[in-house]
Amino acid sequence: MPALALSSSALAGERPVSIHYSREGHGDALVFLHGGWGYDVYPLESGPLIRDHLVVIPRRAGYGRSTPLDAFPPEFHRRALLETVAVL
Repeated sequence: MPALALSSSALAGERPVSIHYSREGHGDALVFLHGGWGYDVYPLESGPLIRDHLVVIPRRAGYGRSTPLDAFPPEFHRRALLETVAVL
């Protein structure tokens, strides 16, 4: 699974993080945001979605092999949004 280095993440208190992500398919890009279950709930190994779209699923800081967090910060969802924008 590839990783992207961000020099600053709102989700991680503005410290650098490594974000692992999945990238499958071809075509117009779709970005999936995982919930607490993480990336593995998306069955993207095959199927029509990845035939017609480039599907990108970042594992936010605190999930999977991305940089761990000691705790989720206040305003978690807003900070996660900012981190996702930085990934894009």
